[in-house]
Amino acid sequence: DGFEAARNLRGDPRHAAMPVVALTANVDEDCRQKALDSGFDRVLHKPLDPALLRQLLEELHTPRIVATQTGS
Repeated sequence: DGFEAARNLRGDPRHAAMPVVALTANVDEDCRQKALDSGFDRVLHKPLDPALLRQLLEELHTPRIVATQTGS
């Protein structure tokens, strides 16, 4: 499922900085929070507003820096 996929992406250092966006028809706050807790950056609801998607893509286009631990 999408929640597990997001957790797997966040758990893999190669993909940890990749933006992950949920698209759902469920507008329940519990579902939104579960998505965020699973590692999604944002949650969008159907029907999708193209202007909102465009804005989100512009925001997410800025690269994130992910801290990595190194052993000494």
